[in-house]
Amino acid sequence: MGGNIKERQLFAARSGLYPKHTNRNVSVAGISQNSTRNFIDSYKHFVLSLLLLLNTGIFAQQDVVYSQIYASPMYLNPALAGNADCGRLTVNYRNQYPKIPDTYVSYQAGVDTYLPFLHGGVGFLFQSDRAGENTFVTNNISLIYNYQMMLSDYTALNAGFQFHYRQYAFGGNNLIFQDMIDINTGAISSGSQTDMLQKFVSHQWDYSAGLFFDFYEKYYLGFSGHHLTEAPSPYYAGDNINYLKRKYSVHGGAKLPVYVRNLYPIYVSPNFLVQLQDEVWRINTGLNLSYEFLTFGLWYHNTMQQSESIIGIIGVETSFFKFGYSYDFVLSGLSGVAGGAHELSIAYKFLCLKKNYKKNTINCPEF
Repeated sequence: MGGNIKERQLFAARSGLYPKHTNRNVSVAGISQNSTRNFIDSYKHFVLSLLLLLNTGIFAQQDVVYSQIYASPMYLNPALAGNADCGRLTVNYRNQYPKIPDTYVSYQAGVDTYLPFLHGGVGFLFQSDRAGENTFVTNNISLIYNYQMMLSDYTALNAGFQFHYRQYAFGGNNLIFQDMIDINTGAISSGSQTDMLQKFVSHQWDYSAGLFFDFYEKYYLGFSGHHLTEAPSPYYAGDNINYLKRKYSVHGGAKLPVYVRNLYPIYVSPNFLVQLQDEVWRINTGLNLSYEFLTFGLWYHNTMQQSESIIGIIGVETSFFKFGYSYDFVLSGLSGVAGGAHELSIAYKFLCLKKNYKKNTINCPEF
């Protein structure tokens, strides 16, 4: 864009797209080259943040995809609640595009266990997705029941049912519009357009279900459907109604011993995850290698349109504790300006069943 420094500043102000981090006390007439450069960098980050929000699904209403898919089992498939020999307390954290502050951050915490008198597992899951410096916040609370049965001596079936309570919250305090900017001083104050963007909280109910098969305690295959009600999004009004589309998932793999001649066998676990939501396909394929208390994984994430990322995973597991870290190496041009994605998972095991208790245990990966 041509013109002198003052013209550039006036153009940005009239566009109504000032970023939050612009210097609020700068003088337009006497602005320095360094201030202009900082302004342009902040403006680029603002526009990029908006594009990333669109890409991560805030406005398209798509679910976040965790890279450590089996470290958040109930989020992946309700048929995985209470499927282990021990109860689990799990915590997950994901920061997507970390070079752009608070673009898209996700948290979740859950607890699940097997209850013999219910012939299955029960679980509780809390999720929170925060985007645009907490401008858009989505919270989910889920209750899960997973019925478990043996179809034969070598085949087990889990059937899970999940009931959701969802809360959407919007706050426009971090948004800056044209009428909030003093053209002469660059100072920012409250404006009429901000007053029009009222804070609101919306509530919804939703349902999900899933099936999970285990064969010979080595091979597994799961199916799940989320958001079966397809509730309308609160961010649209009038004739422009958008719905939280159903998400269909198919996932499976194997956990195979490749070296068993010592006390700690080496296991290799090839896995895949295919998801479809709102006509967008997402595919994860990867391989985990486990020895003693260590796990290393290498995964590839892509859509039908493009390659997304290479994922590296490292995990540590003891008898009662598990910790995992992964990083998404973005393959597109966004990697230099936005970064990839950091992800952490923590699990604590409790109320483990006695070894002589007869219960089918799904032998799927921990990460």
